[in-house]
Amino acid sequence: MRFSSNSTLMSEIFFDDFCPPSTLTHFSKISLSALECTAATSKSFTCPLECIPTWFLKAVFQTVGPDILAIINCSLNSGIFPSNFKHSLVYLLLKKPSLDSSVLSNFRSISKLPFLSKILEKIVSTQLISFMNNNQLRNFSLSFAPYTALRLLWSRSLMTYCSQPTQANTPF
Repeated sequence: MRFSSNSTLMSEIFFDDFCPPSTLTHFSKISLSALECTAATSKSFTCPLECIPTWFLKAVFQTVGPDILAIINCSLNSGIFPSNFKHSLVYLLLKKPSLDSSVLSNFRSISKLPFLSKILEKIVSTQLISFMNNNQLRNFSLSFAPYTALRLLWSRSLMTYCSQPTQANTPF
């Protein structure tokens, strides 16, 4: 694959400070107190897919917290997102009441996720953003969704890789 000097210039403009000092090889286990804090500060919306209402789960968290911690830390250690956490209900909401409801583009989708799925997502997001900020990959905040942060990281990595000469492109 060949790249013109324009792609190198674009890489220098946008990614001139990219030099990853380390690699994120795993997520760190969390403590029970960190899990309790994350759960306590999360909104108490209940997804219809959940068999236990979120408000009740929060009320009995002192009892079930160690078991939830084991599930979360197992997921962080293995890098596998539990399959039960991958389900959501998707609703379509009209963007504005004045818009025509017969036009599909006038709707936005809302996904209702299980509470524990959102907790795990927050924990992964916090660790990912912390890693990126500590390694000066970019100043991210928790307002970025993990998917957005990963997309930006992937784009930056790809541009840096593509701007470097490879053996196939260098003269003898």
